[in-house]
Order: sequence, then structure tokens, then C-alpha cells
Amino acid sequence: NDNCGSPITPTGPTTGGTYVDCEGTITYTWNYEDCEGNNHDWVYTYTVEVEDFIMPDDATADVECDEDAVLPVPPVVNDNCGNEITPSGPIVVTTPDPILCIGTVTYTWNYEDCEGNNHDWVFTYNVEDTTAPVIDIAASDIIVECDGSGNQQDLADWLASNGGSSASDNCSDITWSNDFTTLSDDCGETGSATVIFTATDNCGNEVTTTGTFTIVDTTAPVIDIDAADTTVECDGAGNIDALNAWLASNGGASANDACSGVTWSNDYSALSDDCGETGSATVIFTATDDCGNTVTSSATFTIEDTTAPTLIGELEAEITVPCESDIPNAPVIEFEDSCSTNVGVVFEETSTDTGNGEDYEIIRTWTVSDDCGNIEVFTQTIFVESCGVLGGTFEIFNGVTPDGDGLNDIFLVDGISLWPDNNMKIYNRWGVLVWETDGYGGTNDRENVFEGVSNGRATIREDKELPTGTYYYILTFPAENPGKSSYAGYLYINR
Repeated sequence: NDNCGSPITPTGPTTGGTYVDCEGTITYTWNYEDCEGNNHDWVYTYTVEVEDFIMPDDATADVECDEDAVLPVPPVVNDNCGNEITPSGPIVVTTPDPILCIGTVTYTWNYEDCEGNNHDWVFTYNVEDTTAPVIDIAASDIIVECDGSGNQQDLADWLASNGGSSASDNCSDITWSNDFTTLSDDCGETGSATVIFTATDNCGNEVTTTGTFTIVDTTAPVIDIDAADTTVECDGAGNIDALNAWLASNGGASANDACSGVTWSNDYSALSDDCGETGSATVIFTATDDCGNTVTSSATFTIEDTTAPTLIGELEAEITVPCESDIPNAPVIEFEDSCSTNVGVVFEETSTDTGNGEDYEIIRTWTVSDDCGNIEVFTQTIFVESCGVLGGTFEIFNGVTPDGDGLNDIFLVDGISLWPDNNMKIYNRWGVLVWETDGYGGTNDRENVFEGVSNGRATIREDKELPTGTYYYILTFPAENPGKSSYAGYLYINR
């Protein structure tokens, strides 16, 4: 109020002061003037002084890898007047540098207000790799064919490739290792190993994958030389030594195997039962390796008999006698065969006698055969010299052609009627009696005579015509005789 008590209405305010940017004074001035013109200013002064601002707490984060410590976003900070402070930075510090496994990465920003108050805000990454690598491709089993030397290159390649596996890690490179020591000892040079492959990162985190390396032998041995057939001459006892030697040599076969040795076996059981003591066997020889793979070769062992029977003792090949009466009986001879127990003998005797009293020959043959059909013929020739008619009127004609033509139809013994006390026997070639009578020739040399018809009863039907062939007669005189008490020789029937 003025001095008269009247209120004065001020003019203003006008502002002023020293405030610049952050601190100083700010004034508000009003002017009071009374009616007399008396005036005064009234000034209200603000003194501005910015106080320190408050920072948010530092921040942290846990990450696996230093690559994960990406630039963080710093906080928005205002001074005490509400003005946003633009920070400086960041300053990045990596400890240790580089981080191999565990460490920190810090990002630091500095906030300063206009008063000069300043603070750091720090974001700290705690880096620690605790994550194991990841198997991208698992180890695979592998099977290889045995090469006889442990398949060293195959094994080395498989181990070097970590069994074909692969892995990756979120932070670092990977180091591979495995626990292979040796292969198992299986058949031959085969074997296997189950191997653990380990992928390890720089921090020791690891992951494993497992595979098996196997060497197998599925290949049969190889026949180098095939078994060969062999033929031996029969020894009558099964040729045991030769057979055993042939079997022991696997028939001469040989074989080899890339992975192991070879064991031989065969399926021999017995020889076939052929003629005599001969026989054969087709044998399968089997070569087996240590893993049971087999290969075979077949051959035949044969015992053959190509040797004919042989004579026991000696046979006189040629004999000369002065008279028919001196002709010796056919000798009893024996034969043997190294391979057969049964020796067949066919005896045959032929004569060149024409009945005219001339010299002639008797040929005796023994045809000998064994069970295998080997044949040998042994011959004895008797040269018979003519010695005339016995007793002057006695002559034996040993050719009979009983065909009814009146010539040689009977077995004629000329002059026999002079010695009626006689006996005549006639045998076939097998020694069977086919005809017999007493008083041969009757009263005129032509009665009671042999006409080529059997009267024997033992093995030949009586009254049966005898076939063409050689027969043997024996004529005996128990009392008076034409010079000898008996005569014997061959009789020939020709129809």
C-alpha cells in the first residue's frame, strides 16, 4: 500500500538472473509505483544448483560363449532436473582376452550431468561354456572282408574319420579321440572292436558316439590244384595203402585262404563192389577255413583188374608120342588170380586125326578167365605119330557123322569082335558119362555100337542125340586084349 493506505498494483514481473544451462540465478522483478511516482522493485530470486542424479544398478548376464556377449542397450538416465543424459561409451573389456572357456566381457557407459556429476553403468557378461558339443552324424558300423593282415588300412581310415561321425559346438572347435585298443581274436584273422568316439570342446565338454568295426570272412578258400582221379591195379586186398595215401593227400588237391589256414576233410565211406576185389569211390574233398567257409574238389579212386589169371606150376607146351596109346591124359592144372577168388576154366581139346592112320595133332586149350573178364589161353599140343594097327586087325576110328548116309554113322572099332569081353564108356567134355556098354561091337564089329545117342541116366536124358563136339572114350579089356588092357582117347561127333 502507499502511504495513504491504498494498494499499489505492481507491474511485471520481468525475469532475469544468471542461470545458464545448468546453474545460476533466476529472478522475477515487479515494480511498485504510487501516485506520487514513487516506485520500487520487488525481486524474487531463485538460486539453481543441480544435485547428483541416481543411477540404475549395474546389470549382468550369463552366456555360453564370448560371441553371445552382444552389445547391450544402456539404460535411459535423467538428471535431477528430468533431463535425459546421453552416456558416453561403451568401453568394452574382455577378461581374459581371448576367452577360451571362462571369463567376462564388460560394457561400461559413463553418464555425466551438467553439474559435472558422473557415474558409470556397467553391463557384465559372465562367459562360461557348459554345453557339450552336438553329434550331427553318429558313428556308423562298418564290415570289411578279411585281407589276412588285420585290414590295417581300413581300420586306420575308419578311426581317422571317427567312424564317419561329425559334431559341432556352440562355442569352439572340437577335438576327437577314441578308446580303440585292439580287435577281438575271432576265427582266422577276423575280429571286431566297438569303439567310443569322443568329441571334446575347448572347455572339456564332451559328447560320445559309438560304432563297431568288424572284419568278417565270407570268402571260401581257393582251389589251387584240383583233386585228380587215380587208377591202381588190383592187389586183391583193397589196395589199402594206395587208397590211404591218396586220401591223405586229398587226391593231390591243394587250396589256400586269404584269412586263415585250411583244414581238409572228405566224405569217403567205402569202395563200390565191382568185379573181383575191384571197385571205385568218387570222393568229395572239402577245404574248410577257420571261419567255416568251404570249397570242394572231387575225384575218383579206382581199383581195376587188367591182369589175367596165371598158371600155378608148369604146363608142358608140346609133347610127342609114338602111338595113340601113349597119349597122356589131360593134366589137372590150377590157376590163380590176384584180384578174383573165382577163376573160370574152359577146357577144350581138338584133334587133326582123320582116321587114316596118319600122324596127327591134339590141341588142348584151357581158357581161363577171372571175375573181371580178363582171359588167358594156355595151350598144350600133342604130336601123335602113327604106330600102325594094334594086333594087326584092331583099329579105332574116332570120327562119327551120324547122318544116316552109311559113312561113319557109328563109332567103329575095327576088329573088336575078336575080343568080345570089353567095356566102352563115353564122356562129354565136362566129364559126364553119356554112353556105356559091355561087349562093344558084338560079333561083327557093328553091333552094340555108339551112334551119337546118349544112353546115360545121370545127367543126360536117355536116347537124346548128343551135340556136335569132342567126347572122350575109355575102352577096357578085363581079360584078353588086342595088345593093351585099355585104350582112351578123344571122339569127335560132327552132325
